Amino acid sequence: MLNQPPREREWLAWLAVAAWTLAIYLAIPLARAIQSWVTEHWGRAAFLHGVFAALAAGAGLALLGLARSRGPGRGRAAAWVAGVAILYAFLSWRLRANPEEAVHFIEYGVLGFLLFRAFSHRVRDPLVYLAAGWLGAILGTTDEIIQWMTPRRVFGLRDVWLNVQAVGLVQVLLAAGLRPACVRGPVAARSVRLVGGLGVAHLALLALCLSNTPPRVERYTLRWPVLEPLRRAYSMMAEYGYRHTDPEVGVFFSRFSREDLRSLDRARVEEVAARLAEFRDPGRYEEFLRTWTPVTDPFTHEARVHLFRRDANAARAWAMRGDPEALRGHATVAWRENRLLELYFGNALRLSGCVLPDRVARLLDEHHDPARPYTSPVSASLITRLTERQVREIFLVGMLILFLAERWAVRVIRNRGRA
Repeated sequence: MLNQPPREREWLAWLAVAAWTLAIYLAIPLARAIQSWVTEHWGRAAFLHGVFAALAAGAGLALLGLARSRGPGRGRAAAWVAGVAILYAFLSWRLRANPEEAVHFIEYGVLGFLLFRAFSHRVRDPLVYLAAGWLGAILGTTDEIIQWMTPRRVFGLRDVWLNVQAVGLVQVLLAAGLRPACVRGPVAARSVRLVGGLGVAHLALLALCLSNTPPRVERYTLRWPVLEPLRRAYSMMAEYGYRHTDPEVGVFFSRFSREDLRSLDRARVEEVAARLAEFRDPGRYEEFLRTWTPVTDPFTHEARVHLFRRDANAARAWAMRGDPEALRGHATVAWRENRLLELYFGNALRLSGCVLPDRVARLLDEHHDPARPYTSPVSASLITRLTERQVREIFLVGMLILFLAERWAVRVIRNRGRA
């Protein structure tokens, strides 16, 4: 199968790529329902078991094909198949806390092979692997963009990286392990141009994603009302902010400086308190997240998410009074979140009536662990080490370097051809 050029027509190979990609994209709005059904009937671990079974089946078929072949290097190729399968399994096992995410490796592993088959109709030099890998990365990033636009789904750079890993590992297996006989010869100039173009396109796409901040979403959704639902997206594509360290709270993240948090708490106290009071009922928390988003009101959004984490852990602490260790853990989280609210959202907290009941506050005071380090996960997805401008400049420099490298490589190949 890999020791000769593809026999199917080229359009059929690309049709297979399109069909598989479409299947991945169409599954996006159904993912939550599928996850709930599988979890209810077989448990969340079923996702991980399914991935392991698919990896074992794929590796088994590859090893069976190698055993039947008569070409040299079968032992080396078999070792690569086993090694990559083990690496896939290890990466999947690391996702066991969210096992459904391991499905990325199957989705994009298959896509990586289909892309190689499609490109190998025209690209017969080693750059076929980079072309397949980079187009797979573009399709994997587009997957996350569609997720951001889908209700109750989120855009995640981590998931983009999972998709890239899945496509890339297939290319590594093909290039270093299986070594298809149809991929031979010197690198062609058109292959360099193809890879360079795909690379620049992917960097540009990532740069656009990391520039799609709440203020920018606010501007273009107001300009084009048809896009208004994006103002109430379940999460933002990219946000920049601050990583704060407070001696009483620990580490927390915010879209605002500490001075701005206190200033907004004074200036907007009545407005914010009214919104917190309106959505104080835990049963309306999902409605709150759709109403007051990081686009529509980032300050109120942060306050309510901290409240949710405080109240959820305070309730667990109260329920765990017979388990000292569990009580201490939940009490610590609730106490730190409450202290954060008192320090930076205190005026709105008091006016909204969201202050902790005395009996709960006494329980937290008595059982929290002041020595335990704490980092609040609220708004932890904020980009805090770089500014938006710095990110944009990094990507522009990367695209420029890739463009210049492509032009240089094409010139070298042409000069060699004239020699």
